[in-house]
Amino acid sequence: MRPHPSSPKSAIAAGPLVGRS
Repeated sequence: MRPHPSSPKSAIAAGPLVGRS
């Protein structure tokens, strides 16, 4: 199971991290 950018879980996890950066 790899975190894909299309996956909702990855988007939610990377959202705040990438969005804040």
